[in-house]
Amino acid sequence: GTRRACASDCVCVRVRVTVSSRFVCEWLYLRAFAFVPQAALVSTLFFAGNTCGLVSFGAIGDHFGRKRTVPAAIAITITGAAGAFACDDVISFALARSVAAFGIGGVINLTFVLVAELSGPAHRM
Repeated sequence: GTRRACASDCVCVRVRVTVSSRFVCEWLYLRAFAFVPQAALVSTLFFAGNTCGLVSFGAIGDHFGRKRTVPAAIAITITGAAGAFACDDVISFALARSVAAFGIGGVINLTFVLVAELSGPAHRM
């Protein structure tokens, strides 16, 4: 990244990530160590979304059936991941990752129970 002075008490760090020739992501960090709280925000929202997905998709899978709910959880995961790929600031990236994590929580929960239900008792530990 490149550094330049923005004010007397902070340093701006512009991070430029080139994914392809058509997509460039730039994030502007307003303080020298501002990435630490931003990384914590991204991680916190990811785990919050994952926890909500684990809890929510258990009830949704019980109500609508796990075979029909797994594709919905996969679609939510793909939507969140695509949103995270297309974002250009940390807040929207964190929110998109929480949407993806919500779907991931559903996929983990539903597939675990679905495999346990589809395998017979002789194949379970």
